[in-house]
Amino acid sequence: MACICLALCCLGICFYTDIKYRIIRLDVCVITGFLGIVFNIYMDREPLYILEGIILGGLMYVFSYVLKEKMGYGDCMAVMALGCTVGFLNVVGIMIISFALLWLYCIYLLVIRKKSKKTEIPFIPFMFIGTILYFLKMFLC
Repeated sequence: MACICLALCCLGICFYTDIKYRIIRLDVCVITGFLGIVFNIYMDREPLYILEGIILGGLMYVFSYVLKEKMGYGDCMAVMALGCTVGFLNVVGIMIISFALLWLYCIYLLVIRKKSKKTEIPFIPFMFIGTILYFLKMFLC
């Protein structure tokens, strides 16, 4: 539960800065990742639990580089911090929900608002909402 609160605090701060300034606070992500690692070690979780989350963020860096930073490096750092706090499988579930929400929003922008495909959309708000929905689903079911 503490890791979920830590992740939501990180994403909440990044949500605000991503919307207002179009930046991701890397210091917040690094501190969150470090605290997540320390907490998971304290909880005697397998090292693989933490490592898989870090690897997922690293893979996103590779995709970001290949796609010429269509998804920013800050978003990748936030995914890595999330992986360090809540683990690989939870992040995969969160990312599925986040990308589904983003996809629906993109369709809304393209069809209803008549925006172009080049419109930049901050990703962290969708990740924040996806995290809330994912863990609400876990607690309610």
